[in-house]
Amino acid sequence: MIVQTQTDRQQLDRMLRRKEVEQITARSRSAIYEGMAAGTFPRSVKIGARAVA
Repeated sequence: MIVQTQTDRQQLDRMLRRKEVEQITARSRSAIYEGMAAGTFPRSVKIGARAVA
């Protein structure tokens, strides 16, 4: 059983940049994009004119 504290919840509810996703998941950039294309990984979200998370 996993118990989440409020701090854990706050960390899970934020947007992550690609470098952070690479570190957390241990996936390469290309593997992340392949997963997005296959629908097995969350798609990126535009957060600015030239930025995604």
